[in-house]
Amino acid sequence: AFPWPRPLADAPHRATPHPRLPKQLEATHTTGDAVPTVIEIDTNAVEGASTTASMVHGIASSLFDAAEGQHTAQSKPWTAWPVQSRGDDRLTLRFTWLADDVPMPPAVTTAGASSLRFHRQEMPVQNLSIKHVSYAHLAATPASATHWEIQFHSPTHFSRDGHVNCLADPFLVLSSLTQRWNFFAGVDLAIDSTPAALARTIEIEGFDLQSEEWPGPKGQDRRGTVGGMLWRIAHGDPAQRNHLTTLLTAAEYLGVGKETTYGFGVVTAQPNTDRP
Repeated sequence: AFPWPRPLADAPHRATPHPRLPKQLEATHTTGDAVPTVIEIDTNAVEGASTTASMVHGIASSLFDAAEGQHTAQSKPWTAWPVQSRGDDRLTLRFTWLADDVPMPPAVTTAGASSLRFHRQEMPVQNLSIKHVSYAHLAATPASATHWEIQFHSPTHFSRDGHVNCLADPFLVLSSLTQRWNFFAGVDLAIDSTPAALARTIEIEGFDLQSEEWPGPKGQDRRGTVGGMLWRIAHGDPAQRNHLTTLLTAAEYLGVGKETTYGFGVVTAQPNTDRP
């Protein structure tokens, strides 16, 4: 079963699927006031509709297509989590709209969506919850924790040198998070530590990881890392510790790796306060 993270209502008020952002893209925000939005939707299952990655992406596309043709954009400004089945034919979907400078469709912002469309089928919306979180608030998270529990809830995979890599090592995780943070959070909150420098501050004190395969786009399976790791911030200066804390706190919103618009790369990080 999918090890679903805590419900949206229980999450602390802190400020996640788009492809890997091209290096040539630059942040468009000039101030630290960008506010991503978490959207959680309860709906009824439709007979014959499978809760696959393609379903997640298809519903997200139908919701967000109105936002200036974002479905065809190279860097899509949203992430998605896999469908959570709650029994009694109830499903929960979660999306995060990352770009403050691209407006969401009115049907979402006004909580007025009465149904979702997937393959010409209508899925009635039972509840729609919207929560705003701030990049500036995330960046202000105190860098007091030295140990972090990293959970890979859905298969996480990367593109490196033209090849797919399904091993979630710290460098690849931090490269993905840094790239997305700098693009969406704005230049005033930009992280100037390189992913390689940040990865050198990390020591892996434990892990329970495995390779898992899920159905992906166009019926093709995707293999990636799932499970948990315990990171210790063992080195680094105060600025690097602040940057690591920011990126790890933001991971559940930004998503990690490839195909996060399909529900892959759902990663959460929590400080382990039991460790010194």
